[in-house]
Amino acid sequence: MTIISFTVNEPGQAGVFPSMMRIQTNNTLAQVLVTGFLDEMFAENVPLQNGMMALVSTKPSQNSSVVNTSWLEVKFASGHWTLTPTAVAPGSITLPTITNHMAVFTDTVGTLADDTSVAINGGNIQAGLSGTAGYLASFPATSAKGSLRLTAVANTGDTLVTLSNVAHGQATVYSIPDAGNALGRVLVGATATPFTTGHILASSGTGGLVVDSAIPTTSVQLKTNIKAVTTANIGGAGAGPLTVTQAACTSSSVIICQVQSSSNPCYVITVVPGTGSFTVTTNTDPGASLILSYVLFVAAQ
Repeated sequence: MTIISFTVNEPGQAGVFPSMMRIQTNNTLAQVLVTGFLDEMFAENVPLQNGMMALVSTKPSQNSSVVNTSWLEVKFASGHWTLTPTAVAPGSITLPTITNHMAVFTDTVGTLADDTSVAINGGNIQAGLSGTAGYLASFPATSAKGSLRLTAVANTGDTLVTLSNVAHGQATVYSIPDAGNALGRVLVGATATPFTTGHILASSGTGGLVVDSAIPTTSVQLKTNIKAVTTANIGGAGAGPLTVTQAACTSSSVIICQVQSSSNPCYVITVVPGTGSFTVTTNTDPGASLILSYVLFVAAQ
């Protein structure tokens, strides 16, 4: 893959700048644009000029019968003579381009190129058209690791399906769970309007469907509102009233209390809630040892 022939300083070019040369190659355009492509010509004393124009023939492959012709500019930089695409002019295309890649404007004078970092459309973007399938695809930074596609399937009628967000007060990332992992599942309502505000959800089968349990959340006591405790020994002070300290207790708390063990057989006859504690009275003196167990509901329900 070398320069087959060239001409420099054709008749009538004396003193003309930029001067012109013709180069015939069997190289591809990408190979011709490699830095230092003209270094060998310059080493053979070919009179190159920085800024001269070259009409260059290239081929898609070395043995191809197809010939492409391009105007390229001769540039000298960092010790090398190189062919580069001509300076941008209104309506020009920055080469080389890549088959099937989208073209975008790279400046404000109509220059086209591809493989830019951002491509923007001020309106809608459509993948496919009615009767012709299309999808939107996004690839990760790691190669050969698949892609994320947004793909439409046929509806029962000519109807639209729209994905839209509500107003957010912060930047948010949503991750789609792996349907093959039991660690995540999307819950789906069993009917069109299955829920009532303030009710608890209940599973309907094992397929991820949920229904309204008909149980209001206000009917459920939170764990923090229920205290189940066994006291230390509070015996030796007679039948009472004996004070049991419980910081969560209020004067409206509901308490269920019983004797777990005592020196003398006895049972609880009264429980009176107060702020931060409650008092217990037994039917008789429990003796030196008395251990109670109780369940306290902080708020009555």
